[in-house]
Amino acid sequence: MNRPMSVTIVAALLIFMGASAGYSTLKYYDDPIVFNAMEGRALSPSVQFAWTAVGVVILVGCGVMMLRGSGVAKLIYLIYSPIAIVANALLFGFSFSAIIGLIVFLIFAFFLTRPRAVEYFRGSAPINPGPELPESGA
Repeated sequence: MNRPMSVTIVAALLIFMGASAGYSTLKYYDDPIVFNAMEGRALSPSVQFAWTAVGVVILVGCGVMMLRGSGVAKLIYLIYSPIAIVANALLFGFSFSAIIGLIVFLIFAFFLTRPRAVEYFRGSAPINPGPELPESGA
């Protein structure tokens, strides 16, 4: 079975979102204005950077593995994302970005749980099978 277009788009967006979060974190890591703003939060700046790094690894990893048909990656994303949204809202204050994050998650969850996507992740049919290799006569 070929990968549904919706899974391709969601996975690509997860990779993009994770990579852009990682890039912006690295870009502003040494910025004193950002660091001072982070010091006023419930968690220390180093814990906030670690939290972001974990999120980046999960988003990019899940995106890449979803492109390969991993149902575990889909499950990790569907469990991790709402937990991260709620935790971020509780730790850093509920904001407009939390609402946007929730909307994006709900849209992604909708497409990842459609029947074709479920079938793709279940692996009920071979995905882009390669040519048959002849058996060796050994």
